[in-house]
Amino acid sequence: MGTQLPGSRAGTAFLKKDWHKFRAGGLRALLDVNTGSLYSIDEITWDLLDVYDGTNQEEALSALSTRYDVSDVEEAIAELEELRRTGRFARPDPVGLSYIPPEPDHVKALCLLVTNDCNLRCRYCFAKGGRIDRSKMSPEVARRSLDFLFAGLGKRSRCEVDFFGGEPLLVFDVVKDAILYGEEKARAAGKTIKFTLTTNGILLNDEIVRLLLDHRVSVILSMDGRPGVHDEMRVFPGGGGTYQAVLAKYKRYVLGEPEFGSDGQKRPASDTGSPLRFNDYWVRGTFTRQSLDFASDVEHLVNLGFDKISMEPVIAGEEAPYAIRQEDLERLRREYEKLFAFYVRSARTGRRFSFYHFIVPSDGGPCVYKRLTGCGAGVEYFAVAPSGDLYPCHRFAGHGEFKMGDVFSGIDPGKGEALRRRFAGTHVYSKDVCASCWARFYCGGGCHASAYEFNGDISIPYALGCELMKMRLEYALLAEMALAQSDAKIS
Repeated sequence: MGTQLPGSRAGTAFLKKDWHKFRAGGLRALLDVNTGSLYSIDEITWDLLDVYDGTNQEEALSALSTRYDVSDVEEAIAELEELRRTGRFARPDPVGLSYIPPEPDHVKALCLLVTNDCNLRCRYCFAKGGRIDRSKMSPEVARRSLDFLFAGLGKRSRCEVDFFGGEPLLVFDVVKDAILYGEEKARAAGKTIKFTLTTNGILLNDEIVRLLLDHRVSVILSMDGRPGVHDEMRVFPGGGGTYQAVLAKYKRYVLGEPEFGSDGQKRPASDTGSPLRFNDYWVRGTFTRQSLDFASDVEHLVNLGFDKISMEPVIAGEEAPYAIRQEDLERLRREYEKLFAFYVRSARTGRRFSFYHFIVPSDGGPCVYKRLTGCGAGVEYFAVAPSGDLYPCHRFAGHGEFKMGDVFSGIDPGKGEALRRRFAGTHVYSKDVCASCWARFYCGGGCHASAYEFNGDISIPYALGCELMKMRLEYALLAEMALAQSDAKIS
């Protein structure tokens, strides 16, 4: 019993923060945090990990001897130790508290808030549907924003620009001019520029879609799912639901279905012989406390024919009746499990679709150095308000405390650069709760804006957001495992 098993490192315990086990749908998974390696484990190994820490073999054997044969437990210990010996399990953190963030020295992406105005009055909108501020960005500000981006790009060969609002198609002339100007700048500099546009879909028409397609613009299309769910939140200024209006647009421009005029005649699906149909798109929904059964909304969107879907939790203070609360987490776990089963079942029956939050790195694990500071907000990614003022991201826009400069004079050398260093220094190792979290290399420390909105401090993560992130990440990894094991039965 006291014999040291092969591959073990006597006297060294593996740290709980360096591995994580989880299960659902009849699958049991073990994640090695620092390499991203994912293993399917049996029941013995699952129970063993509750008591074995790499040093207490006799204690573990005693604890499990009433449920399993001793030889089977010894074999499970040996397998864990072999994985540990070869650096594939409980591998020590390669960076740790010695991490020093690099000095911010480039800009890689911008979010252009081309207007705060909107043609809808969605009840959960952070911009209040333009009711507070209807300002619009001028073409000059948009062009100066692109000048700022290319001036800060440095040696990077690629950059990205998101058109956001409000509803950016309300100022389509500004969007069009910025796309053409940005492409001209990119050609002159020998760079590549990628554009993304988020829209509620109402204003899409053949002219707009043709331009977006010709310039390879990715589109994020808002739609919350089932008619009643969508129409509860996403409404016209008069209060009427927008489901049917949005669906008609998406049927034409995403699903390629014909449109019929008032005379009953079919409208052609193309104006130049090439399809007026997006393929670089995501249909993005928002679920709230009033639609916690969001798996049904994803299923509804799939049944309509959409194959690239994202469904996000609403961000709202607890005073809002639709805000998600701590007591909703168990219900949401059941929904993610339901979605996981539907996702796997669909893929196995030839109806594969992409769910944004079930996409995880497939290159052997997370790149630690790229995952320590999250999205790069305030460091290499900035939002530009209609006025040209610079902020760390669109959710900080209008907060004077976080104004970093403007696109005419650049980042303010005093306050702006101090904020930039502050955001760069707010990474997973600077937050105690993140440094010991198994999901730290996937979420990058959480959303700075949510941390500020809920805790008044970008260095204190939004706890409910963390729980949701970990929940959906578990099901993403389990889905990856289930699809790799075609014979795995999903309950």
